[in-house]
Amino acid sequence: MHFKKGFTLIEMLVVVLIIAILAAIAFVQYAHFLERTRVGEAENLIGLAIYAQERQFMKKARYMEQWTALDAAPINAYIDRLGDYISLDGKTFYTKGGGENPNNGYAIHFENVNGHWFAVAQRVGSSSYSYTLVRPFKESTLYCVPSAGSSADEDMCVDIMALDSAADLPQDPRLNAGQDESQDNGN
Repeated sequence: MHFKKGFTLIEMLVVVLIIAILAAIAFVQYAHFLERTRVGEAENLIGLAIYAQERQFMKKARYMEQWTALDAAPINAYIDRLGDYISLDGKTFYTKGGGENPNNGYAIHFENVNGHWFAVAQRVGSSSYSYTLVRPFKESTLYCVPSAGSSADEDMCVDIMALDSAADLPQDPRLNAGQDESQDNGN
């Protein structure tokens, strides 16, 4: 009699375990790729908003707090077909849904700190991230500010800013806004 040799139960379990490990690694990499895509979308929207703010400044010699006062998207639309949403006061734009239950996007608004303007995108929704993207109007640098105690945020900010470690992350630029001028003027 001739018997065909097949796989043992142990061999099958090892194969299943290897496939599960590879799938877990692929899932983490895919999730990271999706997050980087969201960061790119937010960075693009922030850049467009700052350009719109600069055009507004050239027309009226001041920046605007409301998105609806700008000549760039989103213009006077509180809910659009993509689920993006502008708060009723017009000051916050939510990507990927908004209102009381934002869905894995950003809450983007403008801040004036000691006469210095910033576009600020807070990561909101059901994601494991809650970092904040900050770009001063007069700079091209996008700063990433991790939430306190969040290693996932720190890792993402290190990646976004192309740094070597979390120790290299710069301070939130809003914290020192206007202090350089007061020190230079002897105030």
